[in-house]
Amino acid sequence: MKMRNVFAAVCLMAFAVLGLSSCDKEEEEAKVSNIELAKAHLNGEAVLSTTAFMNDFNLTRLPEGCPVKYKLAWDKEVLIVKIVNFRFGSMPFPINFGCRTKLEDVTADDKDAPKGDGWMKISGTDGCFAMPGTEIGDYRKDSGATVKGYYNAKSREIEFTIDFNLGPTMPIIAKCDRQVVDKNRLKNYDAEMKEFEKKFNEAKEKEKQHGGK
Repeated sequence: MKMRNVFAAVCLMAFAVLGLSSCDKEEEEAKVSNIELAKAHLNGEAVLSTTAFMNDFNLTRLPEGCPVKYKLAWDKEVLIVKIVNFRFGSMPFPINFGCRTKLEDVTADDKDAPKGDGWMKISGTDGCFAMPGTEIGDYRKDSGATVKGYYNAKSREIEFTIDFNLGPTMPIIAKCDRQVVDKNRLKNYDAEMKEFEKKFNEAKEKEKQHGGK
């Protein structure tokens, strides 16, 4: 009987220690700010599924969009987002774009912000769309190009829209619907791109059969 009581006491002590450890870990994570968490994960390269639109026409032809490789770097508290030499299908020229963005915790008056903890607002203005052969900067005065969206520092989910502001003759935007920033996608980028191009060509062929170009 005594042995049984001792065993029960040891079990209770073990559960208490585990419980305290779990609380300590949660308190440690709570001390880390969202911007610190963002800096730790949003860096280097990341592949995100992105859909490009001209007016309401989906240039990627696919609802899930196209795998796009983004370059992410920090300049103190500013996140620099770049797309370098991206091209697919019969695009007349590659996309080269850079923008300086700020990430700030969402506020209660931000009615467009997703619900839940950890969300930060992404906002960048006067981005730089570079034509082939020119330097890819991250700022162009009065360009009007913007990056707007949200990032969750805890779940690593992201969503944003890039308005390249190329004028009324080329009203192109890029939309990144909500998804997790998964660095493992870098390993499979070539395979993802190959699969996308296959589906893209199939969609183009169907368009031709129905009188499209």
